[in-house]
Amino acid sequence: KDGLRPLYRYPTDKLLDDQEMTPTVNAIRLELEAKFGVGLNHAMIQLYKDGNAWIGNHSDKSLDMRRGRPFFNLSFGGTRSMVIVDKRATYSKKKRTYQLPHNSCMVLGWETNKYFTHGVPKQKKAAPRMSMVFRSIATFIDDQGTLSGQGAPTTNATRVNKDMKK
Repeated sequence: KDGLRPLYRYPTDKLLDDQEMTPTVNAIRLELEAKFGVGLNHAMIQLYKDGNAWIGNHSDKSLDMRRGRPFFNLSFGGTRSMVIVDKRATYSKKKRTYQLPHNSCMVLGWETNKYFTHGVPKQKKAAPRMSMVFRSIATFIDDQGTLSGQGAPTTNATRVNKDMKK
């Protein structure tokens, strides 16, 4: 719309290439919106090829996510574990592990992301798994690299440093 695209900045110095959602990804987005009543405009797809593929415990970066909105992690393929850890307590005392089987959806609320970390640890004998994370993003970028919305540094549009795109 209007040449603006949702921008979710990952905790790296480089912006990832963005693409339009495929018809299949868009259909999944529409199903989530209808079921949960949350507008979603961003999807990230990751492939966990085997049990050696993992992501450490983290909280999703909230700068660009629409405040107060949950995000959704869908799993397709092999079952993997997701570990949720309370940031306010020691790891061993407040750790929960959930199984993410094929065709499952983990909903992570705004407050959950604020007070807990989540991750997918290495796992022996894991089949390939595709993870799709859908978010409601409130920061936007145009074709010239100008930012606007919630995560822009000022209320005026701000140009993104071109070096970030390299």
